[in-house]
Amino acid sequence: MKVSSAREVLDSCRSRFVLVGRAGENIELEPLFPEDFPMPRELVENVRRHKLEILSYLDYEGQADALLLESTRRIAAVWVPGCELDTPEWERHERTLHQAYWSGSLPRLKTALQARERYALCVFDAYLKEWQP
Repeated sequence: MKVSSAREVLDSCRSRFVLVGRAGENIELEPLFPEDFPMPRELVENVRRHKLEILSYLDYEGQADALLLESTRRIAAVWVPGCELDTPEWERHERTLHQAYWSGSLPRLKTALQARERYALCVFDAYLKEWQP
């Protein structure tokens, strides 16, 4: 199986139940079910061939995951009990966030996270004004 990008290699690893992690300047591969889904030699070769790109992408994923977690914690910290965010507008923010995450662009991700947080705060504020005397 010939792959042309680090993203395709990582997708191939995931589809074969192989965890990919960074170990210093190396890539660590861990098959989750080695008896049922052995790691193909070609997969290892593809990882080697795209090593620098994969390391870069793993760095991005770590930063992106941290930003997403921090944003979610900020929203949770000010959540108003009884207030629902499940609206078409919230779903739009979630789709935009999903697209931004998978774009590989931290600036785009930060923008999407900020917009989602602003929306949540506006919803919470409106709820409080309506339901709190």
